[in-house]
Amino acid sequence: MATTNEDYYLTKSLRHFVGSMLVPNLIRIHRSFLVNFEHINSFDHFFVYIDGYQLPIGATYRAKFLKSINCGGLLRKKRVRE
Repeated sequence: MATTNEDYYLTKSLRHFVGSMLVPNLIRIHRSFLVNFEHINSFDHFFVYIDGYQLPIGATYRAKFLKSINCGGLLRKKRVRE
């Protein structure tokens, strides 16, 4: 797991962290990636951009991600790449 301060090695699956009260802003965008809404710089239909990183949005997670972004008001707060 990469944070703004350090990198960590996880002993639990990503599933454990989804919906966790410990970090409520996490959403899964790919089988290998969770992202925190607060750190998304922008996104398009296929990628999320965070601090210079381009992270893929998996087809399985795309609809839920876009719905969560819209319901959470992130579309109004963040610049969306065309």
